[in-house]
Amino acid sequence: MKKDFPIVLIAGDTFLFDIEKIALIDKDNPRNEIYFDTMTDHRSHYEFEYNKAAKNHSYMKTKDQFFAMMDGVEDPSPAFVVNIPRIGVIDPEGMCSKYNCTPEDIAFKTDFEIMVDQEVFNERMRGVPVTIDLGDKRYEVDVLNNWLTAVNGDDKIELNQFQHDYFMEEEGFFRLFYDTKKGAVQDPLRNGWQLDHENVLIVEVPALRELDPVGCNFLRGTNPRFALLYADLKMQHTAKQVPLETNKIGRKAIEKTTVENRAKPKKNNRKRLRSNGL
Repeated sequence: MKKDFPIVLIAGDTFLFDIEKIALIDKDNPRNEIYFDTMTDHRSHYEFEYNKAAKNHSYMKTKDQFFAMMDGVEDPSPAFVVNIPRIGVIDPEGMCSKYNCTPEDIAFKTDFEIMVDQEVFNERMRGVPVTIDLGDKRYEVDVLNNWLTAVNGDDKIELNQFQHDYFMEEEGFFRLFYDTKKGAVQDPLRNGWQLDHENVLIVEVPALRELDPVGCNFLRGTNPRFALLYADLKMQHTAKQVPLETNKIGRKAIEKTTVENRAKPKKNNRKRLRSNGL
């Protein structure tokens, strides 16, 4: 870990601030990180309850604290409220470098105003829907119903139907088989591996939390600004396209379709030729 990271002291404990992670990292235990999304943003500073034993948020417990809590023993060192300076104060150089702002911006704007695209945030707050392109078709993101609705049409993609088999947990996105001709998602695991592979491509659709974090905050009843420091806020997304043959399911569907096509009997054109006098 770099030694020139800005230092933040919390109740005598030393933390290093990483602008890329937007986190406070315990100098003695780099795996112990404190993030700002669960702090209260007072604009002039941040605030949270600090557990000195765990050197983290109050909900983080040491083993001794956990077992004491299970036994009903009162914690001898309860958490207490601490204040953390603005990120612009902690690391002004890192802020200017990462967010292309000026020292004047840091002096007169809040961290949120600098780190979050205000135009996009305000559009979303006015109710303008987030959209995503799948192939050549555009869909509106509907976090309430967990589906994508075509902008120019009534068809929709109900993501709940594909959550179990097609959502990649570690990557955080759906890997869907999209038929560009029909404008619909196919389910090769349930339709006998039938795919019109000449018109089907794989699209990677991020989780709704990534597509529309503001909408998800409203849905959950939380502050619409929650965790937006960590979000890549956009009004328009484009699903990444992946060649069908690079995917195990796609290759199997192509193979099955190819075998079936070869097995089909060829049409006998003799009668048609005779009718033409040949």
